[in-house]
Amino acid sequence: MDAATRRAAAADATAASRAHPHPAPPIALDVAAFDRSSLTVYLNDALTLVFENRPEDPIAFCADYLRRVLSGAGPVPRAYQFLTLCPHHRTAFIDNAVVAFGVLEKERGGVSAGDAKAVMQMLCADFPREVAVAVLRALGRGDDDDAEDVDFFEFLGGVRACLAFEEALGEVERAFAMYGAADGDDAAGGGDGGENENENENVVDARDDSRTVPKSTLRDVLRRVGEDVGKRGDKRWDDFRALSTRVVDAIPGTRVTFSRFATAVFRAMAPSPSPASGGGGGVWDALA
Repeated sequence: MDAATRRAAAADATAASRAHPHPAPPIALDVAAFDRSSLTVYLNDALTLVFENRPEDPIAFCADYLRRVLSGAGPVPRAYQFLTLCPHHRTAFIDNAVVAFGVLEKERGGVSAGDAKAVMQMLCADFPREVAVAVLRALGRGDDDDAEDVDFFEFLGGVRACLAFEEALGEVERAFAMYGAADGDDAAGGGDGGENENENENVVDARDDSRTVPKSTLRDVLRRVGEDVGKRGDKRWDDFRALSTRVVDAIPGTRVTFSRFATAVFRAMAPSPSPASGGGGGVWDALA
């Protein structure tokens, strides 16, 4: 190799070195600082919750958990996170509810009515506005945040009622939207269900209170949706269907709005007042 070739090769090597500099040496990890940060405790909690609750996306779950903890999320958002880790009918839900209650619990025991109401507001965030207002009136004593503290069984009952209500209501709302009709219209959903029937013609906004369905149609909707769920082995629907049918029968008139139906169903599902509260006037007052 002549001198010119060597100089060219050296120049190429220098250019390559500048284009791809050597990586900086790794920063030394301060193990003692890591241990003091309590991150190992958080990681242990996150992994335990993953094993107990089996979230669909464990990585996203752990990231969300650590994000909430490290950002200093308040007690109410943390309690909400625990309550929504898994479906309410799983065994792990009770353990999560105990932890959520502990996050909110005051030194003298019990959860304040204000904190309980705030949790219920988060659970009801996707409800129709009128229904959410009615539910919160039952669960949070209206606007009275200074009311008597809520014990664990009242807290658990309210949370489960909200979650079960949301689960079942979603099925009914979908069917209600398909079969609803504006006041004065012919009863919708009375077709033969044949292939030539355009079901989209009857799709409406279930939350629009100018839309009603005949009670007879709603009973039929409840029966059919119940059968669909029953085929999947979910027997819990049978209890909800029976309760909903009784609610429909008790509503005056021949037609009903979705909000009226949903509010009445929640009133029937809400836990009874705690015996410790002396019966009436408790957190679970009947809906006005």
